[in-house]
Amino acid sequence: MGRDGDIALSIGEGGSGSASLVCDGHRVRAIISQDPGPLPQALEAHFESESMEGTVTSIFLPQRLLLIDGNAVRVDSKAVVLIHEEATDEQALESFDSIGIGDGIECFGLPTCGDPVVDLDAFTTVINRE
Repeated sequence: MGRDGDIALSIGEGGSGSASLVCDGHRVRAIISQDPGPLPQALEAHFESESMEGTVTSIFLPQRLLLIDGNAVRVDSKAVVLIHEEATDEQALESFDSIGIGDGIECFGLPTCGDPVVDLDAFTTVINRE
């Protein structure tokens, strides 16, 4: 989990991130301190990830940006990239560079906060190949 101040942040299953990625509309579960005080204090916050699935139509390598059926997904530099071989049902770690145009892909992350171009910041990306 990442740490921002005194709040531990987790995103999805096993991901972590910064409070700067959080904005209105994100779903969150929080563990609240039982210490008395004027305002409740969150000890831990778990932000529920969202997913996007489709076919890669464009790749912008320097920005780590994918266009997936018209939606822009920014793949974080620390994101986990997996390849799933459907024929054998096996998964293995891969690099962002192994993503190709025409690949079926599923990305997990958070919707962006006010970015007019990018729809999702991805922390886990799965390339589905037959």
